[in-house]
Amino acid sequence: MQLLKTLCLMALTAGFFLVAVITAMQAITLAWIASFPEHAPGFDAFERQFWIYSTLAALFLVIDLGLLIRLVEKAKAKRWLKITAVAVCGSFILWVGINASYLILGDVGKVRIVNMATETVATGSIEIRDQQMTFANLARGREKNFHFYVVSDAHYDVTIGFVSGKKLVRELGYLTNGIDYDDTIIIEDDDIILTIPE
Repeated sequence: MQLLKTLCLMALTAGFFLVAVITAMQAITLAWIASFPEHAPGFDAFERQFWIYSTLAALFLVIDLGLLIRLVEKAKAKRWLKITAVAVCGSFILWVGINASYLILGDVGKVRIVNMATETVATGSIEIRDQQMTFANLARGREKNFHFYVVSDAHYDVTIGFVSGKKLVRELGYLTNGIDYDDTIIIEDDDIILTIPE
């Protein structure tokens, strides 16, 4: 009976450890996808799912650690149990690292670009340091939304090319980390204007 209980405890410990690793890997995948916000139209959903999976991974690791402690007490801390303990601790450190690296990526900013010019924008781009967001065929009155990371001081480098061949280039605003931006860039016939919410 004692052996059966120990085996069941071992199975539970291994099961929770496996689920914790799978959940953590899912969180890593979501964090990687979210690191390219200009290519992720569902960025807010990715970010929400990341925190859900990350929290679940932490929960499973805590449960697994409790089961492991119980198992170690029963089995007198054999060598393979010590290895398992190191693996669990390593996974927990990995989980902390995932969250830390995600936070280090910077604050999330949002920018909306609206075409109020009399002609269609053939091509356009907004560049913030090494992040480039592009769009094309933006008709009058239409808009496009982008997300980006603010990791250091920067500004919007905006380039607009109209169907007529006319081109506008502007440097707009000032961006710094610590602030979640929600700006609007308006395209006019002869200018590009940045509006900042109060």
